[in-house]
Amino acid sequence: MAKYTVEVISKHICQLGEGPHWDQKSQTLYYVDLIGGDVCRLDPNTQESEVVHIGGIVSVLVPINNNKNEFIISQDNKLYKLDWSSQQKQLLTEIESHLDKNRFNDGKCDPSGRFWVGTMGPETSPGVFVDNRGALYNYGSKIEKKFDPVNLSNGLAWSLDNTKMYFIDSTKRIIYSFDFDIKSGNIENANVFFDFNKKKDLAENILPDGMTIDKQGNLWVACFNGARVINICTKSGQIIDTISLPTDCITSVCFGGQHLDQLFVTTALWPLNDARRAQQPKAGHLFRVTSDEKTFGGFESSYEFKE
Repeated sequence: MAKYTVEVISKHICQLGEGPHWDQKSQTLYYVDLIGGDVCRLDPNTQESEVVHIGGIVSVLVPINNNKNEFIISQDNKLYKLDWSSQQKQLLTEIESHLDKNRFNDGKCDPSGRFWVGTMGPETSPGVFVDNRGALYNYGSKIEKKFDPVNLSNGLAWSLDNTKMYFIDSTKRIIYSFDFDIKSGNIENANVFFDFNKKKDLAENILPDGMTIDKQGNLWVACFNGARVINICTKSGQIIDTISLPTDCITSVCFGGQHLDQLFVTTALWPLNDARRAQQPKAGHLFRVTSDEKTFGGFESSYEFKE
C-alpha cells in the first residue's frame, strides 16, 4: 500500500464540513459548513478561510462557469445563485415543499456541467433520519427527479469514460452505479456497486459519505464514523487502500492542488460529545493528504455549472 502524509490544512473549524470543490483557476478550495450555514473559500498556502454566512442548512457550493464569481448554493430545500462579492442570492428553484423538513444534501456537477443534487428526510434524533423521503435530481434549465426513493443522498462521481455514474445513499450504506449518457444526462440500470452492509471491517455505524474518483478510475469514499477514507477499485469492487485520519467523522473528499495530486478531506465536530471532542482535537478541520505514489491524484478538477 502507498504511504500517505496527512496534515491539517485549515485554521477554520466546521461544525459539519462538506462539499469540497477545488478551483484550479484560483488554486483555492471551496467548501461549506452545513450546520453553521456558511460557504467558505480556503487558501491552502495561508490556511486561512474566507467565510460567508448564509444561514439555514447549506450543503452545496458549486461555481458557475461565467467568470462572474457566482455560485449555485443550497439552503434547506431551495437552490440559489449566489454572488460571492455582494453576497446577494437569487432563487433558482424549490423542491419537495409538500414534505415537511425535507432538504437538499450533497451535490456536484457532471463533466458536461449539469448540476446533480440529492435530498433527504428530516432528522428525528441525532443521526437518525426518516427513510425513503429523498430523491436524486438533475438541474439545468429546470429541475428533474432522476432516482428515488432515497434515504440520505450523498456522494457522486462519474467514470473516466463518462459511461457510469456512482451515487451514495448513506443510511442504506450503499454505493449505486448507473449507466450514464453524457449527452442527455439520463441514468438507468441502477445496481448496487458496493454494499457496506456486507463488509465485516465496516461496522454498522460507519456510513459512506462524500466521494471522488481518481486518475486510475477508482473511487475514494469518506467514511463517516469510520476515521478513514477508503479506495475502491471500480473493476473488482474491492477495497484496495485506506487512509486513516485522526478524527471519526469524515464527510467528503476531492482532489486538488496544481497537479491534482493532493486529496482534500472535510470533517465534522457534529455529533461528537464533549468527551470525544477532547479526544479528537482536530475534528472539524480540513485535511490534506499527499502520497509518494505517482498514481495518486485526480483525473480532472472539480466541474463547474454551465448555465
